[in-house]
Amino acid sequence: MANTIGRAIRNNVVDLGIVGQRVYRDLAPEDADMPFVVFYENIARSRELVGDGNSTFAVKQMAQVSLFQLADNENDSLVADLVSSLDNADLTGSDKRVLSCCVENVARLYHEEDETVNQAITLNITYIA
Repeated sequence: MANTIGRAIRNNVVDLGIVGQRVYRDLAPEDADMPFVVFYENIARSRELVGDGNSTFAVKQMAQVSLFQLADNENDSLVADLVSSLDNADLTGSDKRVLSCCVENVARLYHEEDETVNQAITLNITYIA
C-alpha cells in the first residue's frame, strides 16, 4: 500500500496498540482474531475552498474505521481510545497535506448472527488537492 491516507489511518491504529497488527482495509479475513479493525477510505469526496479568502481548493474525504469485538467480551474503552487517537489525528506519512481529521460520529451495530459488535467511527479528512 502506498503512502495514502488509508495507510496513515492504519499506522495510527497500529501505533495505538489496542488490536496489534489486526487492522485491515475493506475486509478482514474470516479467521481474524477479535478484536480487530477494518478501515474504509474514499467513501465519499467533495471539494471545498479553504484558506484566507477561500482561495485554495481542498478535498474533504469521508472514511470509516470499524472496531469489531465479540458482544460478550465488549470493551468500551477500546472504542474510546480509537476515537481519542483519530480525532484531530496528524496522519503523518500520507502523500497528501492533511489539514484536519475529525471524528464525525460513532455508531454501534450489534450483529445477532455471529454475536459481534461493530463500532463504526466516521471520519472527515480535509487535505490539499
